[in-house]
Amino acid sequence: MGENLEDRVLNPVLYRRLRRVFGDVKVVALGEKISWRIAAKYRDGRLIRTREVLRPGEEYMIRCPFCRDRLKRMSINHRWGVFDPEMGVTHWWNFNCFRRQCNLLPNAAERLYVMLFGSRRMQSLTAECVREGRESEKAGPILLPGSLLRLDRLPDDHPAVCYVRKRGFDPGVLTREFKVGYCEESRFALARRRLVFPIIVRRKLVGWQARYLGDRLPDGRTLKEAGIPKYFSCPGQIRRQIAFNYDRALCSRVIAIVEGPLDACRVGPYAMAVLGKTLSSVLQEQLVADIRRRWGDDAAIAVVLDPEQDEVSKRRGRPHHIHLAVQDLRKRYSNVFPVFLPLGTDPGSYPAERTRDLIEAAAARARVPLHWEEVSSGSIQVVGE
Repeated sequence: MGENLEDRVLNPVLYRRLRRVFGDVKVVALGEKISWRIAAKYRDGRLIRTREVLRPGEEYMIRCPFCRDRLKRMSINHRWGVFDPEMGVTHWWNFNCFRRQCNLLPNAAERLYVMLFGSRRMQSLTAECVREGRESEKAGPILLPGSLLRLDRLPDDHPAVCYVRKRGFDPGVLTREFKVGYCEESRFALARRRLVFPIIVRRKLVGWQARYLGDRLPDGRTLKEAGIPKYFSCPGQIRRQIAFNYDRALCSRVIAIVEGPLDACRVGPYAMAVLGKTLSSVLQEQLVADIRRRWGDDAAIAVVLDPEQDEVSKRRGRPHHIHLAVQDLRKRYSNVFPVFLPLGTDPGSYPAERTRDLIEAAAARARVPLHWEEVSSGSIQVVGE
């Protein structure tokens, strides 16, 4: 199987090295070339030219060598390490660890290169090393994984109802306010018998996440031990452009940035989940543009990500991911401030009223005025229900 793929992948040199060092390599979007464009952006007061990825094309998934990853959550683009004659640079940046963002560690690209090629002198691959791929196929419409059952119409002893009540959620609120449903049958095996969180941006269904009910299997094994992902994301959705509860959060002049869908459901209708610890530049620009269009300069953004910093970043003295997110957003919008919940908690488990108290206290320290607005879902049309 690996030999057959080696004849078909776009970057056989990189793929061959990855297989030799890491063993099994999963290929995503086989044969599809990257779709990107050159964009001009301001960075630290200077106008620079940079690459903006529209669709990543073929990628190679491996177990991240920097963290204890068991599920192949590091993606390496087929253009990694390839010289770009149009830009005059080599793209060492286009790889990503979806578990701990280990690609942001100091010298991560150089360390990965040493693992693959055994030399500390990073030499670019020429563009001729990459085969010409096909254009990205036009993405079809995003559809829900299957019929979603309303949580407030399921029996009280249904596993989905028992799970959300155990977590302290009201099934009716999850269904009415956040459109969360239960998927019994799906064309995707990993979406069956899971909670589904539809992701709606600008009144359009752009993706969804399906969550396993609980953290253990019936036989007592953890999901990690069984190799089962806790969350399964909609195939084809572009994560860096979407956020759960996006439209409803924009109806408030105070917007809380959290990580996961259940975090947003706990904090309230003014919270949006960015599905991770970082916000892409694409999502930041889109968010700030929509905020300015609706509220001008009178809104406030509270960054309420999980307070626990990963051990690798902590040991290396890297800035906290909350501070990094605030710094990035402040380049585009001034009323941004960090909110730290107590260690050992997260927005999905902390009482909503206490989270709001912490937001108000943090805003006062940052001298950011807050104007709370009642969020109404009446104007939000959900496409795909």
